[in-house]
Amino acid sequence: MSTDRFGFELESEQASYSFCIPHNKLRKRESKWLKMFDKWDYYMSKKSDLIRVRCQKGIPYSLRGKAWRYLTHSYILEEQHPGLFNDLVRQADKIANPNDLSAIIKDLHRTFPANETFADEKGRDELRRVLSALAAYKPEHGYCQAMSPIVATLLMHMPAESAFWVMVRILEDYLPGYFSDGLFSLQVDCEIFGMLLPSFAPRLAAHMKSIGAVPSVILLEWFMCLFCRTLPFSCALRVIDIFMYEGPIALMKAALSLSILKMGSSYDKYSTVNEFYPAMRELSPEITHESVLIPYMFSLKVKQKQIERLHLVSEERIKQEQAATAKRRSEYKQRQAEHNLLSVSSEGSRGSTPSPTIRLSNE
Repeated sequence: MSTDRFGFELESEQASYSFCIPHNKLRKRESKWLKMFDKWDYYMSKKSDLIRVRCQKGIPYSLRGKAWRYLTHSYILEEQHPGLFNDLVRQADKIANPNDLSAIIKDLHRTFPANETFADEKGRDELRRVLSALAAYKPEHGYCQAMSPIVATLLMHMPAESAFWVMVRILEDYLPGYFSDGLFSLQVDCEIFGMLLPSFAPRLAAHMKSIGAVPSVILLEWFMCLFCRTLPFSCALRVIDIFMYEGPIALMKAALSLSILKMGSSYDKYSTVNEFYPAMRELSPEITHESVLIPYMFSLKVKQKQIERLHLVSEERIKQEQAATAKRRSEYKQRQAEHNLLSVSSEGSRGSTPSPTIRLSNE
């Protein structure tokens, strides 16, 4: 079967449309990135805006893996901890939660099944090794299904050990709390999206509120998978390029852009959530092509300080809500325990009371 340049079957959801950069332009971009790699610390400290602009234009495919390692500084961790990845792979059965390891095995065949890299045993085994090492790296955090497509994307650009360390940086520094129990940080970002949307699409935001549409229903997969399961792969890579430099704000811009481009002024066609949610998942090439989505992302004036301010507000509200929920659960459990105690006491009292003697009358 025919595949695109990333190895996806042309009929698959991730298949990319033809979008080729002229050869001479690509060579120039590669040359510029190679120059930055040679003096990376200098560029990061003195010319970081230049790196940002070049990430926005798209990192050349041949250098994307190295660029992601440099942007996340994961190469430093890799140098500081030689051999740790292989040790974790070998000891995963002893360290990681057995349930996580079982879930990883089940997810291998579900991860990019239409991609030639993971259609054979070798590609799936590399994916297993990285995911198992992650599950063993911090067993208290374990494994989440959304990790798999991200790691698979990394493996298409770099060796397994490098993919492991980039993912560690994503989990610990870019998206902390996204994949742990409760998905706290993810909840916060979904709420921030809801706070931002009225500024860019007030009518869409009002319509969603009127029909009871909750942003998190759509955003969970978008954010957790870095759009790898949502966009054509070439466009998802462009979003990830920007994410590696800007962090989560890039995901917010992409989500806002997709929502506005998708709905436009047609949102009122969907009068219930049962109509709205499926429509939001059906994204046409007219809005997911990188030549459309990426420029639109940069037309939205979303500021980091604005995100940070909203983050504090949302974080505090969710913490209060969780505390109130925990209190209600605790009170409910206490009432149940008291009820059970009373029931046992009542049963015991009845059991200790002598049965009345029944006398048969001779009359």
